[in-house]
Amino acid sequence: MNVDAPAGIARTRLLLAQCLAALLAVAVYVPALDGPFVWDDRLLLETPQIAELRPLGEYFAEPFWQVSDGSDPGSRQGAYYRPLSTLSLAVDRQLHGDTSTGFHLLGLLLHAVNTGLVLSLGRRLGATLPAAVIGSLLFAWFPRLTESVAWISGRTDVLAATFSLLALRVTLGSWAIRRWLAAGCLLVGAFCKEIALAAVVGVLCWEWLASRKARGGTTPSRRWRYLVPTGVISLIYLALRSSALGGSSQQSPISLGTRGLVSLEAASRYAIMLLDGWQPRLQIGYLAEPDPWLAALGVVLLPIPLLALRKLRTKPEQLVLLLVAFVAIGLVLHVVPIQGKVVAADRFLYLPLAMLGALAAAWISTTRAALFAATALALSYSPATWQRASVWGDDIAFWGTAVSERTARLDAHARLGFGNLLAEHGMYEEALVQYSLAEPGDAQSWMRCQYNRSGLLAMNGEFAAAISALEEARRRTPSRLQLERLATLHASQGRIDRALDLLQKYASELKDPTRARELEARITMISRLMPELARPPTTLAQALAQARGYAEVGLYRVAMAKLIILSSHPEITREHLVGMFTSAFEHGTPDQLQALEQRLRATGASYPPEYAELFAERMDRARRLRTWVQQASD
Repeated sequence: MNVDAPAGIARTRLLLAQCLAALLAVAVYVPALDGPFVWDDRLLLETPQIAELRPLGEYFAEPFWQVSDGSDPGSRQGAYYRPLSTLSLAVDRQLHGDTSTGFHLLGLLLHAVNTGLVLSLGRRLGATLPAAVIGSLLFAWFPRLTESVAWISGRTDVLAATFSLLALRVTLGSWAIRRWLAAGCLLVGAFCKEIALAAVVGVLCWEWLASRKARGGTTPSRRWRYLVPTGVISLIYLALRSSALGGSSQQSPISLGTRGLVSLEAASRYAIMLLDGWQPRLQIGYLAEPDPWLAALGVVLLPIPLLALRKLRTKPEQLVLLLVAFVAIGLVLHVVPIQGKVVAADRFLYLPLAMLGALAAAWISTTRAALFAATALALSYSPATWQRASVWGDDIAFWGTAVSERTARLDAHARLGFGNLLAEHGMYEEALVQYSLAEPGDAQSWMRCQYNRSGLLAMNGEFAAAISALEEARRRTPSRLQLERLATLHASQGRIDRALDLLQKYASELKDPTRARELEARITMISRLMPELARPPTTLAQALAQARGYAEVGLYRVAMAKLIILSSHPEITREHLVGMFTSAFEHGTPDQLQALEQRLRATGASYPPEYAELFAERMDRARRLRTWVQQASD
């Protein structure tokens, strides 16, 4: 940048550079824009705080992501306080409903804003404009950040980083009210996610250093005045957090000794992840089984933060940003217990990498060779980020990748999602394999695998195997849903007394008379229909009625098998075939759907034209799913 250029021209160039960097940041994430809800998205969006927009005060009075009492599968318990992240998702839910594109659009816009802020921080550190652009792109295109940007539930890190970056940029500026303005940004950031507390530490450090340099500011009383705004917002945050959480705290699922090893392993993993940004992963490490070699490496790495901070003691702006990066990583090293079972996560690198991007801008400004090397590095990141964004933008690719990347003891969630997708497309046997292979390291996801497995077995009339799967899951992780299904399964086998006993237990736990009465009515209906379904039909009408009866009691796979046999009956009509064909979209396998479509064509019958596109899409998705099933089995 020409230092002699008028200030207005300089500001225009900076703004244009920020817009360019923001556009380039968003460009590599275009494949994720129409991405579906994946991983925990559905569970999060169905929480009461997000499903319906509530009065503003309620968001500041409740914990983040608290679901019932934890007795049902998928329930979450934790001591997190993120009211503004919750509110942003609730507003999106009201605006976009079940359309994920709107959610993704906001995530990409926030990432674009953050890229511009990183560029601005780089310029504040003295970087040239080209170096500041490249530094911002090293951050924006870092492939491991796709988990934060392309995953709807990862918004918390992006949103907290936005206000943390704003606070730091204001702090390093020259505004007259910068301290209170920065403090307000820090408070908003902390309301988005706890990671913003790293920026609080950075701002306090800067203000303390500034107070020591201030004219006439050597007395302790004048120094403390520099810290008052940030101190006030910290007290406000802690008071509201304490009130919302009721004094609860996150409990560690592992012993203190194991937690020490995990903390060292996590430090090693984050160092490796920073060096190897091209290979993002959904799950990294297993909390209950720390890697001793990585823990040993963590011991070696411990002095590095202190040495790096010491080296930058004469450059306070760089010192502050590096301190924020180290504190942000320190907050996720399991020294403070973190909800979850993994040792490290890609999304936790979002704020640290924003700091490092601004620092990189200053460091690569020194020589042209450094600038060229950084440009080549940034360009190498962009295709990897595009490819990973494509994975997040496609549910089949996402769940297939999740299974292929699974951590051995923590594969249940990946197999659950992939199995559910297979079952949704009628690939029941393949789904059963995925559910059956799940490991119990993630107890809730493993239990849900067994629950869904029992449902598919019951759909095929394999009641004994379904009951066995549920009983095994119940021994490990009891749930009311298990009682409900066990009651209907015993009713299907004619064990009415056992079904009613389970119903009574279910009703006492549920404390919902209406739901209990609905289940009792279903048990009564099943016990009435099952004997009738056992009678062999003598006419086509009776056979069709029997198939409908099987579907009514939930034996959808049995019903579809009956319909496939009946499709070749000489008395079958076009209307019957069209009805079977449409039913196969919901409960049939791809082979059954294709057989019915061929049967319709062979008889010269046509089906509604809107089903032609649906059929082609279903066949294409089934083909792609089979490819991923094969890859998962290799």
